[in-house]
Amino acid sequence: MKAILKKYPELVSIGDALDTYRQGLPITLHCLSCSQLLKVTEVVATGTLSVTCGNGCTNFRAKRKS
Repeated sequence: MKAILKKYPELVSIGDALDTYRQGLPITLHCLSCSQLLKVTEVVATGTLSVTCGNGCTNFRAKRKS
């Protein structure tokens, strides 16, 4: 796991953004590449959550937990 996080450090802030969203709290985490605020959006059609930044350098989808 440490090797993956070392190679992809943005996964930490993406995971934290998803956890924050699921808790119903405001997201104050930023993209590691451009410092834009991360945004979590529900994609109802696919049952996923999308994590993006304003510049598009962070783009991640995760299955929505029930």
